[in-house]
Amino acid sequence: MELEEEDISLIRELNIHVRFAKFTLLDILVGGGKYVMIGVPERDDQGAFSAVAVWIRNESFASSLLESLEELWRIARPMAGAL
Repeated sequence: MELEEEDISLIRELNIHVRFAKFTLLDILVGGGKYVMIGVPERDDQGAFSAVAVWIRNESFASSLLESLEELWRIARPMAGAL
C-alpha cells in the first residue's frame, strides 16, 4: 500500500506510528489506550476507495485491544515513508 505525500506529512506532523501486516482484516487505530478507530475500506463502482470508520471511545476496550495487538505490532513492518 502506498501513501500519498499529504498523508505522510500529516502522519509525521502528528507523530503517528503506522505499520502494515498483510493478514489484518481492518485498518485499526488505537489512540493512547483511550479510543479505537476501525476503518473499513470500500471500493465504489468506478474503483475508487473511500472508507467507513467506527470510532469507539471506551478506555477499557481500547486498552484491551492495544494489549492484544502488541504481538501483531511487533511483527508488522513500518509503512514506507511513514516512519
